[in-house]
Amino acid sequence: ANPPRRMEHSPIFQVMFAWNTSQSANGSFMDGLMAETFAPPVRTSRFDLELVLSDTTQDIRGSFVYAKALFDAASIARHVDHFLAVLKAMVASVDHTFPEWTRIPAAHQQALIELGHAASGRTPDFRSVHRQFEDMADIRPAAIAMVQGGISYTYAELNDTANALACHLHSLGIGIEDRVAISAGRGFPLIIGMLAVLKAGAAYLPLDPVYPTDRLLGVLADAAPSCILLDRSGRAALGKHVASAIDIEGFDAKNFNTSKLRPVGVSEGSAAYVIYTSGSTGEPKGVVVEHGSAANMVHALAERYGIEAGKRVLQFASIAFDGSVAELLPTLCTGATLVVVPDEERSADRLGSFMTEQRISVATLPPAFLAEMDDLSFADSLETLVLAGEAAGAALVARLRNRTRLINAYGPTEATVCATTWTHDGSYSTLLPIGRPVAQARVYVLDAHRQPVPRGAIGELHVGGAGVARGYLNRPELTAERFVPDPFAGQAGARMYRTGDLARYLPDGNLEFLGRNDHQVKIRGFRIEPGEIEAALATHAQVREAVVIAREDEPGHKRLVAYVVPHAP
Repeated sequence: ANPPRRMEHSPIFQVMFAWNTSQSANGSFMDGLMAETFAPPVRTSRFDLELVLSDTTQDIRGSFVYAKALFDAASIARHVDHFLAVLKAMVASVDHTFPEWTRIPAAHQQALIELGHAASGRTPDFRSVHRQFEDMADIRPAAIAMVQGGISYTYAELNDTANALACHLHSLGIGIEDRVAISAGRGFPLIIGMLAVLKAGAAYLPLDPVYPTDRLLGVLADAAPSCILLDRSGRAALGKHVASAIDIEGFDAKNFNTSKLRPVGVSEGSAAYVIYTSGSTGEPKGVVVEHGSAANMVHALAERYGIEAGKRVLQFASIAFDGSVAELLPTLCTGATLVVVPDEERSADRLGSFMTEQRISVATLPPAFLAEMDDLSFADSLETLVLAGEAAGAALVARLRNRTRLINAYGPTEATVCATTWTHDGSYSTLLPIGRPVAQARVYVLDAHRQPVPRGAIGELHVGGAGVARGYLNRPELTAERFVPDPFAGQAGARMYRTGDLARYLPDGNLEFLGRNDHQVKIRGFRIEPGEIEAALATHAQVREAVVIAREDEPGHKRLVAYVVPHAP
């Protein structure tokens, strides 16, 4: 065997621990000769990291020797503190096992907790998202709220039509904590339906009509909505399976006296929307997001992305994907203009020209889609481009970094779309951090015992704060498993969400995303549980076993591949 040699590190091991038990040589040695130990200065490191401890007659002394190319003095100082904390815990906790020891000094642990808390800022008084939209309709009634296919709609037009539909929903007995399903394509009917449901006090349940009918019916069976709103595409997908539904496109607002619309007093804890995500058991699960979380998301993202009156925001995401919430609500609650992408312009070779023609200010796109675009010159005219839904590669970032303000956003549906963001500043070239928490969010990198890991160590990312969702609809056991008490919040009843994502803190305090601690994958911005697909394949009469994995044979082009074992003939 002739393995390849690498000169930058020791070939057998890179970390060494040495324990010296020799007696001290200090004192008289032979007749009239005095001896004293001498530690020569260390100028080179033989290994990446070396810990040497010596047991003398009085105490135990030691030192760390490290490669300066890999560690800095501050990191080694933390190593020393953590090592001493472990030694103290070992002596003080002789009846406990290692996982129960305190491995991080109290001061370091507090610093990690504070690092994961959003910078203090103004906390706005709670005002529901539909009330914020109504404020814009009162202040700027003639301003353009949305553009679709060359047709513009003002804030007053959206508000009046949504009020009429909300009156109709009230007449049907729809109110707080009811769920109303909406299956409609992107555009005016969808926006009207969403606003009307919120105005009625209910929670909207978005169903993308392009999804398989069986999946849509499964969601309807689980969510049991009180009412269903459809446009022509929704009716094509569900019409023959739904006994009665409201046709949003055929709805005549003139038949309703909107002056009789009674205000609904939703609270921060009232349900605002339910979005279904993939489930590892083969069944999608509904995430219930409350009004307080939605309102905080509007404030946080409008501030972070620069969405305000006069800006034009792209509406690209599927309505069944929580990215659509981050496009719709911050735009309509700040007086900006929502520009809906027509279906014929959604391809990688046409979207760039569309954004340039429409003078888009802010766009959120999945990295996989951007990687398919040969021409990224559209970004030159953008104010902000947000990368979301999946990890972005260094090659894509290199193509975009000098064109516009580039933001990398991270957040699961269970944390109300977005928990952290990082604005590209040129400090990283080979990785793209997910940054720091948005307003009123808290993030922690914890071990299996939900204790903070040292800075730089890998742990599971937990998200707390105002964005934590209520839980999973009709899944109390799963909710209890994933939504757990937050012992670091300093307030009774606080919870945090276990994301299942692996992360670590970088030296500058930004977070780096490192993948999953389970089999979940993300492709083109969609969260996918391979187990869900495996369960579907296993229902085929000729399939005995099935395994689904994500393969990336070409960098930046991830795809799902299924392997099946058929039943014996």
